[in-house]
Amino acid sequence: MTAAPEHALPETPPETELVLRFARAGHDAGYPTAELEERVLALAAAVGLGSVQISVTPTVIDVTVGSLRA
Repeated sequence: MTAAPEHALPETPPETELVLRFARAGHDAGYPTAELEERVLALAAAVGLGSVQISVTPTVIDVTVGSLRA
Protein backbone atom coordinates (compact mmCIF):
# COMPACT_ATOMS: atom_id res chain seq x y z
CA MET A 1 0.00 0.00 0.00
CA THR A 2 1.42 3.37 -0.99
CA ALA A 3 0.73 6.63 0.79
CA ALA A 4 -1.08 9.41 -1.03
CA PRO A 5 1.19 12.22 -2.21
CA GLU A 6 1.35 15.22 0.10
CA HIS A 7 -0.25 17.42 -2.56
CA ALA A 8 -3.24 15.10 -3.05
CA LEU A 9 -6.63 16.66 -2.46
CA PRO A 10 -8.73 15.27 0.38
CA GLU A 11 -11.50 12.87 -0.59
CA THR A 12 -14.84 14.58 -1.27
CA PRO A 13 -17.43 13.71 1.39
CA PRO A 14 -20.33 11.65 -0.05
CA GLU A 15 -22.90 14.32 0.92
CA THR A 16 -21.01 16.94 -1.07
CA GLU A 17 -20.62 14.58 -4.02
CA LEU A 18 -24.37 13.92 -4.01
CA VAL A 19 -25.24 17.63 -4.02
CA LEU A 20 -22.78 18.40 -6.82
CA ARG A 21 -23.97 15.49 -8.97
CA PHE A 22 -27.60 16.49 -8.40
CA ALA A 23 -26.83 20.08 -9.41
CA ARG A 24 -25.16 18.92 -12.61
CA ALA A 25 -27.98 16.50 -13.45
CA GLY A 26 -30.63 19.16 -12.87
CA HIS A 27 -28.72 21.66 -14.99
CA ASP A 28 -28.26 19.11 -17.77
CA ALA A 29 -31.99 18.29 -17.59
CA GLY A 30 -32.88 21.95 -18.11
CA TYR A 31 -34.41 22.86 -14.75
CA PRO A 32 -35.18 26.60 -14.53
CA THR A 33 -32.37 28.37 -12.66
CA ALA A 34 -34.41 29.53 -9.65
CA GLU A 35 -36.01 26.09 -9.23
CA LEU A 36 -32.64 24.32 -9.45
CA GLU A 37 -31.15 26.64 -6.84
CA GLU A 38 -34.05 25.90 -4.45
CA ARG A 39 -33.81 22.13 -5.02
CA VAL A 40 -30.05 22.02 -4.50
CA LEU A 41 -30.31 24.02 -1.27
CA ALA A 42 -33.12 21.76 -0.03
CA LEU A 43 -31.09 18.63 -0.79
CA ALA A 44 -28.01 20.09 0.88
CA ALA A 45 -30.00 20.85 4.03
CA ALA A 46 -31.55 17.37 3.98
CA VAL A 47 -28.14 15.67 3.94
CA GLY A 48 -26.74 17.95 6.66
CA LEU A 49 -24.72 20.44 4.63
CA GLY A 50 -25.61 23.72 6.29
CA SER A 51 -23.20 26.07 4.60
CA VAL A 52 -24.07 25.84 0.89
CA GLN A 53 -24.40 28.67 -1.60
CA ILE A 54 -25.42 28.28 -5.23
CA SER A 55 -25.76 30.47 -8.28
CA VAL A 56 -27.16 29.05 -11.52
CA THR A 57 -27.23 30.62 -14.97
CA PRO A 58 -28.18 28.92 -18.23
CA THR A 59 -24.51 28.07 -18.84
CA VAL A 60 -22.83 27.89 -15.39
CA ILE A 61 -23.42 26.46 -11.92
CA ASP A 62 -21.39 27.88 -9.02
CA VAL A 63 -21.64 25.90 -5.78
CA THR A 64 -19.85 26.63 -2.53
CA VAL A 65 -19.89 24.01 0.21
CA GLY A 66 -18.53 24.88 3.63
CA SER A 67 -16.19 27.66 4.57
CA LEU A 68 -12.49 28.31 4.27
CA ARG A 69 -10.28 27.04 7.03
CA ALA A 70 -8.82 29.71 9.27
